[in-house]
Amino acid sequence: MIALFNLIKSLSKEEKRLYTTYGNPSKFQCIYQSYLKANEFSKSLDSEIFTNYYLENSKAYYSMQKKELYEDILNVLLERSNPNNPFYQYYKSIAKIGILLNRGLGDDARTYAKSLKLDLNQFSTAQINLLHELTFLAFESSKKASYLEFVRFLNAVPNQWDFQRVVLLKIKLLNLNFDDLDIEKIQTFASEIYQEIKSVEGPTILLKMASIQALNLKQDYEGAHKELTHVYMSHYKDILNQKDALDCLITLMKSCLKNGDFLLLNSILYKTESKIHIIPEELKLDFLIQYYENAALFHFYENDLPTALKEIQFVINNSNNFHLTERCICYRMAMLVAGDLQFQLTNELQELSIKYPEIIKNPYIIICDILASINNQVPKSELDQKIEKLEAIAKSNNQKNILAAAKMLTDFIYSQKYPGETVQIFPAEWEQILIVNLWIKAKIDRVFYYNLIIDEWLKKRKIY
Repeated sequence: MIALFNLIKSLSKEEKRLYTTYGNPSKFQCIYQSYLKANEFSKSLDSEIFTNYYLENSKAYYSMQKKELYEDILNVLLERSNPNNPFYQYYKSIAKIGILLNRGLGDDARTYAKSLKLDLNQFSTAQINLLHELTFLAFESSKKASYLEFVRFLNAVPNQWDFQRVVLLKIKLLNLNFDDLDIEKIQTFASEIYQEIKSVEGPTILLKMASIQALNLKQDYEGAHKELTHVYMSHYKDILNQKDALDCLITLMKSCLKNGDFLLLNSILYKTESKIHIIPEELKLDFLIQYYENAALFHFYENDLPTALKEIQFVINNSNNFHLTERCICYRMAMLVAGDLQFQLTNELQELSIKYPEIIKNPYIIICDILASINNQVPKSELDQKIEKLEAIAKSNNQKNILAAAKMLTDFIYSQKYPGETVQIFPAEWEQILIVNLWIKAKIDRVFYYNLIIDEWLKKRKIY
């Protein structure tokens, strides 16, 4: 490990004394002393140390010992060497701020941060560049970083980062929207990013995908779909053995659903189904979970309910992500409602509530249960209890759309009243396959609700 060798050879007499006093040299004596005595690093030096002192252990253990020694020396140097070095002291202060933040003491952390007097004139150019790089890395690794703060940071420091790296981070932070920007500001910033990318000659695949995300943030979904289709056809068509190709395929399937490009989606499903066997095993399950969720929605709309139920059940059975599992359970229950399979819905819901107890508090599941209960002709007193439960959950979560649906159902149960405006039940990012006002209209008009759902779906159909 040449990095360890270089570090040991760089130690001054005082630093060696500090390490002997405050470090753990006895634990790593064989490596430490051997490196100290050697004039230069070589593979034969490492082989000699391993043969003389670690032959009874594995090479992996020996490698781990070297890494631990490296960290041990760095820790001693950080804590004990150069106590007046402003660069060292600055990062110690940053670590202290991290401790306060991790303990939930945000106000105290901010107060402490303001007390720091940072004089960049005390730092060398290399130290300042490292400081900027570490700040950039902090933005990249954070899940709560501010887009606006990142832009201010970029404006305040020299332009030293790769264009692609900057753009991808901008897209990520704008998607996170930790600043709680309104839609107009998001669209403005997304337009700026899109124009930046378009000004580049010969953009990479990653930049092309970033431009597609920018168009989606602008809510130009049709433009994003056209560019995504071009990227897929140009670079990834029929490729199923690469992760980036599989990711692009899933993104395109979602885009087809959103934009009504059913012809392309049908083609994708037909071609992919026959080639699933060539997907590498380490990528297959994660891909199939996403693939079958989108395929199930398409087959549901195409009036192939048995296939849709089979595919969505695959996702439920194989997903380790509860949020995804919960969404697909909601989809399955909505599909059973559309198929007028209320007895199957009731039985499945009883089984699911044992495996996933929290599912019975999901307002979308409760609505499906109420619709099935109406079809099962349960007493109105029982329906009232379920609607009261739905209203209580909606009020606690401030879900006005669910409250509107609860009122709509009450009006139907007691007065056969036609629903007013359409209420979007599922979250905006979900496919809207549960439409309560259509279900009520179907009951009053004595028509099949599933047909009305399909009619709504066909209105989205577009030819690209």
